Amino acid sequence: MAKVNCEDCGKEIGIVQQVQLADKRYICRACQKKTIPYFQHLEMSYAEYKDHLKQIEDGKKLFDAYFFKNKGKKFKKMCAGHVMYDPDTALVCITAKRGGIMFFGGTKIYNVLRVADLDIYESESTFTKGSDGKNIEKTNLRLTFRNVTGMHEYRIDAAPSSIKEVSKVFDEVFGGKGLIGGIKQGIKKNQAQVKAAAGIASGLKTAIQGVKNGEATPEAMEGASQIAQNMENVFYAGREDLIAKADAAIKNVLG
Repeated sequence: MAKVNCEDCGKEIGIVQQVQLADKRYICRACQKKTIPYFQHLEMSYAEYKDHLKQIEDGKKLFDAYFFKNKGKKFKKMCAGHVMYDPDTALVCITAKRGGIMFFGGTKIYNVLRVADLDIYESESTFTKGSDGKNIEKTNLRLTFRNVTGMHEYRIDAAPSSIKEVSKVFDEVFGGKGLIGGIKQGIKKNQAQVKAAAGIASGLKTAIQGVKNGEATPEAMEGASQIAQNMENVFYAGREDLIAKADAAIKNVLG
């Protein structure tokens, strides 16, 4: 592989220092170190890398405003502090350290996202070969977020008990607090889902009618767009209050 130039800093980089991105472009290892340790370079394009750097810049400001300055506040710290949730702002903070030795030195990096965009929070197992040739199982907490500019998927080393705690916290967030809260949340979500389902059915009819001679017409494209939008509406049904709360908190800091 020939020498290439880093897309970010422009420096010429040899084979050992090359980090390939999903779109076959390269950054150097120094520029890779600007990212959060959960960054999966083979799954992210250069444009997404640049968005992620802005995500980190904004994340530090949001962390300072709502997490760092509010020690002892009621936000939840999970997975040894790598995942935090603030119910007052409906924001999730994901953090990890770059560099340093053990507990000393290094740089903390923060990504702050809306909990309303949280799609998947589950345990994921990976296997590596030990020195004896046997498989060693490691558990990760997998978090994915929808409609995020920058990084939207994280795999965090976590014990099963920590993952269970995360699931419990977010299940409560999305299910309502207590029996009455859960019933109210369920009614609100069901109403929105029924409306969205009607929109999906209407969009599907439009899409089918818009296909002529095996080719998609503008009407077909409009129907497909309507289906996609209503599927998003199903996902966000019942999360409106979380969205409003998070958006207000973000606007307060970032403008």
